[in-house]
Amino acid sequence: MLLPFNFSDQCTGWLRVGPARDRLVEVQAGWSNVSQYDLAPSDFTAASTRILDFEPVRNARIERSLDDIIAAVATLRESFAASPEETAES
Repeated sequence: MLLPFNFSDQCTGWLRVGPARDRLVEVQAGWSNVSQYDLAPSDFTAASTRILDFEPVRNARIERSLDDIIAAVATLRESFAASPEETAES
């Protein structure tokens, strides 16, 4: 799975997330020559399938347990669901 994190005129930054081994998940940062203008903000899932030139960034890779990734996503989802006042106070 590719998740966008940087949008530029000439390229985009992506996190490639996938299984590594023994319930570990690999997260690798990288770049594509696909520009922000070639992407539909409402559908990054479809856009990520068009990223065929993903170029990993050297030394920008981590492995974490699947349980840690799930817990972090759940925590972030809860914070985004909070009202703006609660988020500002955090």
